[in-house]
Amino acid sequence: MTDSRRTPSSGERAPRGKAPRPERDQEPSSFAEILERLVTSTPSARGAALVDFEGETVDYAGRLDPYELKVAAATWQIVLAEIGETAIATPLQIVIRARRAGFVLRRVNQEYAIILVLHARAAFAVSERALAEAETALAREAGWKRTNRAAWFGVSVHTGAEHRPVELFFADRWQPIDVMGAVVGLRDRERGYRVRLPSGVEMMLVRERNGLWFCDEPVHALAHSPKPRTETPPAASGPRTPMTVAEARAASGLRAPASAAASGLRPPADAAASGLRPPADAAASGLRPPADAAASGLRPPADAAAASKSRSG
Repeated sequence: MTDSRRTPSSGERAPRGKAPRPERDQEPSSFAEILERLVTSTPSARGAALVDFEGETVDYAGRLDPYELKVAAATWQIVLAEIGETAIATPLQIVIRARRAGFVLRRVNQEYAIILVLHARAAFAVSERALAEAETALAREAGWKRTNRAAWFGVSVHTGAEHRPVELFFADRWQPIDVMGAVVGLRDRERGYRVRLPSGVEMMLVRERNGLWFCDEPVHALAHSPKPRTETPPAASGPRTPMTVAEARAASGLRAPASAAASGLRPPADAAASGLRPPADAAASGLRPPADAAASGLRPPADAAAASKSRSG
């Protein structure tokens, strides 16, 4: 596996062709670290400055002489201010290629802008995602509002076969990721993937042609993302032991029935104590038993033969 963002250790020498950094003329602020990350992630970048609407440099980073960098930042801020006074809509970004240097003027808001100084032929190769990352970080650090602009965040990725991402570094450790599919419609020599983190968060990873990786989700907030709720199936158990009624009531919180004496209910009284008379027999009740046919004077029905004979006669 390979790491996309490897930095030299303290014992390694700086690459040839790069002069040592000049001495700073002001104490670095939190903005300097953000600008330094922009310079490091941009090939052929020489310096970057955050300048206000009056042309004053708030902070800077890079290998350019501080005075030279501040003069360039103030000059291009004047150009941005003059363009803003015309009928032309205020541009978000202007790229300039000169004979000896290239410049990218990136407006953060109405009062501040990023001035990036590069090699003459590198101005049009600056990563849009790296600029968006720096802009987002500056806005978060200063408390500026940033709306209707794409946000990208630089990340460290371990890759496997065919440069496919297999691990992402966040929350102070490497964590595996699942590739869900490829993203199409990117620039030449760029690769994009839709991935899922162990916490269930989905995001898009893009590998640019310079080997740097960016994602469209804030990595600093991924460590606090809630894990998705998963239903755990009940563990298999053996045959249940039947519970007694007392155990069932104790488990359900029901009270056992009280005795008749404790409940205050009277037991059923017998017939003598209740005052009810028992049923009388036929002789005592005055009812006559059913009489027989002879005693009742009723004639029994004639049989069928006698009845048919009398009809024929």
